[in-house]
Amino acid sequence: MQALKGLVIGLGALIVLGMVFLVVGLYHKASNPNFRLFSDDETPAAAAPPVAPASTPTPLPTTFGDLTVTLPAGCRLTGVTPAGRTLYLLSDCDHVTVLDLDSGRILGTVSVKR
Repeated sequence: MQALKGLVIGLGALIVLGMVFLVVGLYHKASNPNFRLFSDDETPAAAAPPVAPASTPTPLPTTFGDLTVTLPAGCRLTGVTPAGRTLYLLSDCDHVTVLDLDSGRILGTVSVKR
């Protein structure tokens, strides 16, 4: 009977501890949407060598105003797919335009030839 009582108390403590971790994790995620308990990187941050920036990065504008994207003649826009800070404009003539959402700059186009 004592073992069963100890098991119930131990499992109850694990449930309470799990709830505490859940509440703390929700709090951190609400205050910082980029918060991650574990990074996606396979290399630990402490083992990675420091990388010096090649140049001073230029601050990106928060807005970029109006942007006009020209598609090839006869093409229509068939889809828009966001992926992080990048936007992919899909057209019906095997043409994809890639936009940077921070600057509004066209990063490039991908054309498929058959």
